[in-house]
Amino acid sequence: MYFLPDQVVEYGRKRLEVSGVEQLEFFVSDEKSAIQWVRRRLSEKPVTKQTLQPVFMAEAQRMWEKHEQPLELQTILEENCVQEPDGRWRIPDPKKESDLEQIRHRALLKEFQQYHETRGKIKVVRTEALRAGFKECWQKGDYETIIQMAKRVPEAVIQEDPGLLMYYDNALMRKGE
Repeated sequence: MYFLPDQVVEYGRKRLEVSGVEQLEFFVSDEKSAIQWVRRRLSEKPVTKQTLQPVFMAEAQRMWEKHEQPLELQTILEENCVQEPDGRWRIPDPKKESDLEQIRHRALLKEFQQYHETRGKIKVVRTEALRAGFKECWQKGDYETIIQMAKRVPEAVIQEDPGLLMYYDNALMRKGE
């Protein structure tokens, strides 16, 4: 870069104000550039998925790399953004623990869903994912899933965790087993 003498001072001041410099992509060509594009759009103001979808589709169809797995806008929003009660999406505020907790909870539910979709016994599980999944199933009244999952994980996992044991016992009572 080239600067005039009076621009050097201004550039130095601006450079100190910025925490990091990131190369902005012109086109959405892969997952990283898609996330960057969505974050840039949401930094202006929170918007609904319906507002963002047509513009994202136009951008993503233009230059997506052939070897890259196309990524849905919904997936990008769920993994990287926070949804407000009115349905609009925004960038999470790292200072707000509730924003980070919402993203963590979605990741735990996704992991629980992976456990649920596998067949047979599960030898190693993440207890936090089970807790989040059992809570979600309980709220939906899906007691059968709680019972099935509890039978597929090691018995010690359920017996040694009071929260999991409570969900399991109550699900058994509700189902009449």
